[in-house]
Amino acid sequence: MPTGSLIFQRIFFVIAMALGTTAVAQENLKPLSPAKIEIDEDILAFFIDKPCRHFEAARDSFVAGETKQAARHLRDAVAYLRLEDARATPNGKTALKTSIAELKQLADVVEKEQVKSVRTLEQAFARAHYALSGHHCIKSNHRCCQVATFQDKQEIARTGQDLKAAAFHFRKGAEWEYGELDEATSKLLDNAKLSAAQLIQQKHGSRRKVRKNIHAVHDRLEKVTGLKFKIAPSVIAEDDVGPSIFK
Repeated sequence: MPTGSLIFQRIFFVIAMALGTTAVAQENLKPLSPAKIEIDEDILAFFIDKPCRHFEAARDSFVAGETKQAARHLRDAVAYLRLEDARATPNGKTALKTSIAELKQLADVVEKEQVKSVRTLEQAFARAHYALSGHHCIKSNHRCCQVATFQDKQEIARTGQDLKAAAFHFRKGAEWEYGELDEATSKLLDNAKLSAAQLIQQKHGSRRKVRKNIHAVHDRLEKVTGLKFKIAPSVIAEDDVGPSIFK
């Protein structure tokens, strides 16, 4: 029968072996690079109202004095904007990145209870929606300008999804900023929404009409926000050429 001293030596040996194995494992463990996951645009289109829900929840939590919960909703909204930023064109990224940075900073100061007025949140929400609207406007125009788009049902539908999102986020931004839309802007966005629905349902009319609605949203967005959302020049069939009103 082993003595107490021998038992202790055996236990020490087992522990030493275990620690040695762990040290080797940790030494061989290398940090992984951030994973990149591709998300289908058709799937992302289903989450068009995702930031709105988090903005509304953040406002409600803030008003109720639940600052940590408000901050969490702000960070969740940032995650959505980052998804759109990943698919944005260079011209659409500027405003998105600005809003992402603003919302992240806002989440930090809200959590620290350094924000006094809910209006601070509402104005940031408006700017985020405007940034999303500009991004989607650019994407819809880019597709609409490609002759091949109108020969591909999936691309036609995606053009409609981006136009729908551009109108949707413009409306939401204006509601956060002003409370309601003026009649002219509301009608303009309704026309864009109808045109988008026709594209999605494959019942679209001429490219000229589609471009007209994209142009209208783009121009009004720039006028309301004072921002510039540079849109690529059209590359379209000769029989459907019209004067460009893009800046």
